Amino acid sequence: MVDSRRRNKENKKENLSTQRKEVSSKQKQAVKSEQKDSSSELSSNGLSDGKSHQLEEIMGCTEWQGQLVFLIKWLNEPDPQVVPAAIANIKYPQRVIEFYEKRIVWDQNM
Repeated sequence: MVDSRRRNKENKKENLSTQRKEVSSKQKQAVKSEQKDSSSELSSNGLSDGKSHQLEEIMGCTEWQGQLVFLIKWLNEPDPQVVPAAIANIKYPQRVIEFYEKRIVWDQNM
């Protein structure tokens, strides 16, 4: 009786472990898919066209189609461009941090 309870517990642990591994692999696949999507967005936004883009200013950010995007002004380019935050965070991390730091508002009551 005690042995069967132990086996049941062990089986439950193994099943749980297997489920976690399955979820983990699904998450990894989702991340890989998202990275592929980001790389296609990267090329569709003109950031991988062989030109070296120099970021002049991050003008703003918003949520567009369920995704955070930045409006970026490029050096020597007349018009700003919408760039997904996932791409800007990778290519220009320090500038993104500076953008947020300029706009952070601290609660004085704390």
